Amino acid sequence: MMLAEGLPKAVVFDLDGCLWFPDMYMLWGGGAPFTVRSDGDLDDSSGRRVYLLGCVRDLLFELKTDPKWEGAVVAVASCTDEPDWAQECMRRFEIGPVGSGVHIKDAMQNEQIYKANKKRHLQAVADDTGVALEDMVFLDNERHNCLDVA
Repeated sequence: MMLAEGLPKAVVFDLDGCLWFPDMYMLWGGGAPFTVRSDGDLDDSSGRRVYLLGCVRDLLFELKTDPKWEGAVVAVASCTDEPDWAQECMRRFEIGPVGSGVHIKDAMQNEQIYKANKKRHLQAVADDTGVALEDMVFLDNERHNCLDVA
């Protein structure tokens, strides 16, 4: 099946403050390991809650499972301060309905998680996937990151 006409060929997300809250640096003094709460959120090692924002759980599940998105690349572009913690959160956060067994990490085809300007992250996504920059949608809660790649 081909990607439906008009949809972006890649959807690229920042992590901290875009998919979840709090940012990983806000968990210093706690952090990994993370445990899954009964409501699907996570607790860090000091008991601080980490939660998905808005409709992230449903959005990522749709990108992973809805046939209209088949062929689209879903990626991460993040310069989080704690990449290992972010990786663990992506492995532990379940998306979709409770009990789906699908996690954020399962929805991602490309991950750029390191300290760099978002231009570098998106160029790496383009290089790795063959998707042109103009065929991507990038979501970030920090305006300067969006302006850098505009």
